[in-house]
Amino acid sequence: FFVADHDVLTSGEILALLAEGVHAPRPLVLSGPVTSALAKLPYVGQKVAMFLKDRVYDVAGLERLGLRARMSAREALLRTAAYYRS
Repeated sequence: FFVADHDVLTSGEILALLAEGVHAPRPLVLSGPVTSALAKLPYVGQKVAMFLKDRVYDVAGLERLGLRARMSAREALLRTAAYYRS
């Protein structure tokens, strides 16, 4: 899925918001050398590398088409997590 908003969220912030929404502990943050080593492992490395890259999506094109978000990305993530928690 894509998370896009004027408020840019990193992958870590998205995961932290989802954890907060389901009342789980914040995700573990590994040091740079550990994540670099994990990213080089076969198979697992691809999965780790996906979370190391922050992607930013521009919503200007959607807005030019007349599409507007009804809520912020933060609120949407918290609501989604609450839905799955219940």
